[in-house]
Order: sequence, then structure tokens, then C-alpha cells
Amino acid sequence: MKAIGKLLSLLLLGIGMLGLPAKSAAQDTYSSYDDLTEQLQNLADDHSEFANLQSLTKTLGDREVWMLTLGSGDIKNHPAV
Repeated sequence: MKAIGKLLSLLLLGIGMLGLPAKSAAQDTYSSYDDLTEQLQNLADDHSEFANLQSLTKTLGDREVWMLTLGSGDIKNHPAV
């Protein structure tokens, strides 16, 4: 039992040293469609050698359904994500 307590203490000390929060905070807001679209476009523009953004289709509300492909080399045929 003492070993488990020491291990837990070391783990908590390590988390504190890394600057991680002691408890997780719940997300209390959500990004809007326009914010997410802008973030995806910026990511694809800023990292065009690794990221490709394309629209798969449009919703009934006339919004794009985005697909972000990440990878290097021939990402059209061999995507990483």
C-alpha cells in the first residue's frame, strides 16, 4: 500500500511540475460553424505541404461538410489521417 501511495504522490508531483491542471475543466462554449470553417481554412493554408481541405458535400442548410486530410507525400492516395 505504501508503494502505491508513493507512486501516486510522484505522479501528482509530475503533473504539477508540467503545469497541467489538477482537475480538468469542462468545455463551456462551442465554436460556431463560421469559426470552425475559418480555423480549418487557416490550418490548410498555413500548412499546405501537410494539409488538404476539401468540401465533401453541402447540408440541407447550405453549409459545407469539410474533410481535412493530413499527411506528406502523396496524400491523395496515402493520407495519414
